[in-house]
Amino acid sequence: MGSPAYCPAAGSAACIKGFLYSHGQFSTILFPGHPGAVPARITPDGSIYGCLHDFDTMGSMYGAAWTHSGDTSLRAGGGALSDPSMSFPSSMHRGATPDGNVIVGFYADMMTGHVYGYLLRNGMLQPYDVPNSLFTILWDINPKEDLVGNYRDTSGKVHGFLQLADGSAPITIDYQKCR
Repeated sequence: MGSPAYCPAAGSAACIKGFLYSHGQFSTILFPGHPGAVPARITPDGSIYGCLHDFDTMGSMYGAAWTHSGDTSLRAGGGALSDPSMSFPSSMHRGATPDGNVIVGFYADMMTGHVYGYLLRNGMLQPYDVPNSLFTILWDINPKEDLVGNYRDTSGKVHGFLQLADGSAPITIDYQKCR
């Protein structure tokens, strides 16, 4: 388990591997002790944000970071949370401030199915939800800590949004399909 070649069955989350191409060489991105990983973003300093997987798609999906100061995850004992007994399955890190002090992403509440965005700051996970939404996903954060993401409203329509760090109401961003 955890070896880049390990794949129990086609379609298994353990078969998902991330790769990094650097200086003419490919290397596999895996999280220690877990057979699958989905790196989603790499920052200028080389830190990688995404999720780790075991043998299912959602229940064993945990937000993960591969940085110069070490690998961390939202799995119990994964090093990213201030309370090492806490765990956030069905989560994925999607972005971070340039200094890596604030990580954003999303997680699904497995009991209700509601998807929430989150900010992870100093080991404390703070859920974020656009008011009256059916789901909220945070995609990224800038140095001023403005957030971008998308949400589904109660009518089922998906919108983009910008949440300014000043705490004002989220700004909805809609688009029109090209013809």
